[in-house]
Amino acid sequence: MSDREEKHTVETVDQELSDYSSNGSPSITGEDLKPTKVTKQKRKRILKDVNAPKAPLTGYVRYLNEHREKFRIENPDMPFHEVTKILGQKWSSLDQSEKQQYLYEAEKDKEKYMKALQGYQQSSAYKEFQKKKRQEADFLNDTGKVKCDVENSCSPLKQNTEQLIRGPRITSTEDVHIPIFTEQFLDYSTKRESELRQLRKDNSVLEEQNALLIKQIEHMKSVVEQVKKEIIQQENENISMQKYLDQFKKTLVSSFEQVVLPSSLPGEPQKWSCSNVETKLAVLSEYLTSSNSEPVLAMQQKVKDIINILKY
Repeated sequence: MSDREEKHTVETVDQELSDYSSNGSPSITGEDLKPTKVTKQKRKRILKDVNAPKAPLTGYVRYLNEHREKFRIENPDMPFHEVTKILGQKWSSLDQSEKQQYLYEAEKDKEKYMKALQGYQQSSAYKEFQKKKRQEADFLNDTGKVKCDVENSCSPLKQNTEQLIRGPRITSTEDVHIPIFTEQFLDYSTKRESELRQLRKDNSVLEEQNALLIKQIEHMKSVVEQVKKEIIQQENENISMQKYLDQFKKTLVSSFEQVVLPSSLPGEPQKWSCSNVETKLAVLSEYLTSSNSEPVLAMQQKVKDIINILKY
């Protein structure tokens, strides 16, 4: 606090005490004399650079912006969060090729943003913003260190009103005490209100996105559970079919084991077994359709008789 501000504060207190003596009632209430200390969790002060390049949109956000207005026109009674939810589900169901156009545009914007950011960091506006940040930090630190030496600079009456001079104080993000009688407090309060409004807005957007993601996660969990059930069911069916196939091979072997193929055929002579029954049936089929000779016709009749009595 400067000497002029301190003098103005002391004069204000003298006037208040004078009013109290003449009117019999204080101009400042008891609540004003109670120091108010905010004990919220410390948070780093955020100073927004309005001249900095805007961060690029992701592919997902580009898709939402492109389709949201059209979807809301087609469904005017649908709540905003339902519109976002449905569009999010549509985005999740898109093929990678369909998403690629949005991802490609987002990547292009990201490259432009990085180049613009590098250029901005070399500009005078960026340097001025950094200087402003340092000055504000120095100001808050200096304000926290300033104390009014009441005993050395004030009258005995002022010494008895030290608490009134200080007035209610609040604790800033850096644990700095700012008197409420100063312009710095008003500026500080205005900035805090602006920050809180922006934080509430950002928090609302994040809550909507978080709710959408939770719905998508729950949907994906239900899909995964359904797929797991289908896999188990398919595995059981495969086991059942494999058992039936093994049993059918045994039936074929027992039925065709008396059929002797000519030794001139490929792979003969071999005994019928479950491991070679498919191969031997393929060879037998080729042999039965190779000619109309008497041995072939006799073999055809024998195979027909076996099939007629085959139980499967």
